[in-house]
Amino acid sequence: MVIKFEVPCVPVAQPRQRHSVVNGHVRNYIPKTDPVWVFKTALQLAASTVRPETILSGPIRITLDFIFPRTKSMIWKSKPMVRVAKSTKPDIDNLCKSVFDALNGILFIDDSQIWSCCASKFFASGNEQPGVIITIEAM
Repeated sequence: MVIKFEVPCVPVAQPRQRHSVVNGHVRNYIPKTDPVWVFKTALQLAASTVRPETILSGPIRITLDFIFPRTKSMIWKSKPMVRVAKSTKPDIDNLCKSVFDALNGILFIDDSQIWSCCASKFFASGNEQPGVIITIEAM
């Protein structure tokens, strides 16, 4: 079984957790105002439209293509604007983590089921919208 879908929003990496001590207990949290929550909500809404009748329970392979908006210096009028590999922040492992956390319990039981992951970061081509293209293969 192969599930493929696209989420049209700017990808956001999973931030580091913050810590505070409340009544002698350490509390780990991500602030509610962090943009990762909007990104995860968009992922969950898109995933719910392609969700199979039974949640994936075996090993899965996942492919992620993160597409970011072009910078102003990369916008040309006369030259073709093709996809360009992005080698700057955010880190690709943190981008993957935000996707895995958002899809946990929706398309697969737990992200520990992922045995293979291929992820890429790009700047969008001239007419392409930012987003994430997700392909999940049940093995």
